[in-house]
Amino acid sequence: MAITPLPAVDKDSPTHHILSHLQHIIAINPASSTLAFYDQITGFYSGKEKANSVTGWPGHQNYKTYSDFLNFPLKSASTRVGLFATFVESWVRVEGGWTDMDQHAWVGIVARCQNGKGKILVFWDPNSDEYLEDATTKGGVTWKNTLIGGQRRLVERCKERKLKVKEIWIGGTGNRGRQECLSRSLERMGWLAAEGGFKVDKLEEMGFTKL
Repeated sequence: MAITPLPAVDKDSPTHHILSHLQHIIAINPASSTLAFYDQITGFYSGKEKANSVTGWPGHQNYKTYSDFLNFPLKSASTRVGLFATFVESWVRVEGGWTDMDQHAWVGIVARCQNGKGKILVFWDPNSDEYLEDATTKGGVTWKNTLIGGQRRLVERCKERKLKVKEIWIGGTGNRGRQECLSRSLERMGWLAAEGGFKVDKLEEMGFTKL
């Protein structure tokens, strides 16, 4: 039987095309993997934000909340990985509201500390090199200065959930001057699935920066 190729994705791709890529990533993730991939797109900080937005932004009513991501079953895995698509600015500053707002795709990873006590948050973002450059002019490379809004809110949600966040890291490149954040984020998730694991003690060697 011929294998149906995955649809190409870009910033205007329909949700079902993106979900097909997530299903493929889950399918290639080995049974022995320490990674659990969320099969949905996470886009809203809370249920209230989602309820307030989907009327004017109807193409994204199936996006999930941060709590949905943090609650999906890990089964035997120790690390959760998800695709995020979040707004890059506040809707109150955009003429036309939600429908004219840009999104940015990135990968969120919640891993267990090596000693089992606490969590390590890792962000893979193909524009992280730009964020790090900007942060050096804003008072230093800290998570509050470096992360974009949706990423900072994931840190805040984890802290609200008392997940004992011990470390925060960011890495990724390849989208400077481009609009390929979605395809590059999915590619990175596919690479992680093929690896079948994620070594938190190798983050610096993998090009990540601790915040």
